[in-house]
Amino acid sequence: MRGANLIITLAPQTIGMQSTGTEYFKLALAIKSILTVVNLQFYNSGSMLGCDGNVYSQGTVNFLTALACIELQGGLAPSQVGLGLPANASGAGGGAVAPSVVNAALDRDAGASYNFVNTVSPHLSTLP
Repeated sequence: MRGANLIITLAPQTIGMQSTGTEYFKLALAIKSILTVVNLQFYNSGSMLGCDGNVYSQGTVNFLTALACIELQGGLAPSQVGLGLPANASGAGGGAVAPSVVNAALDRDAGASYNFVNTVSPHLSTLP
């Protein structure tokens, strides 16, 4: 595939996107102009630092938003920040969340003028 048909995705573990100094984050920024989406693995992670420097436990609204915030503050566009989540609890050792938790995380995107939600929502409505 070339040009407009090219899709490039990354699926790093949370530790790989903790700062712009990590090799995975450097890669994402280096190919930002052609990168489609980074689906950060918000599961099997345990607790991690959020963009505000606080520690958050996986499987919570704050975990999703605080780690997505790192990607946004680090230079990725809202359309390039995906939520890599297992479909159910048996899909991962930890970090599975109810759909209501994902909805609550998306609702917290107000600080960025709902850029993430406004980018993802139209696409979701096209899915079967």
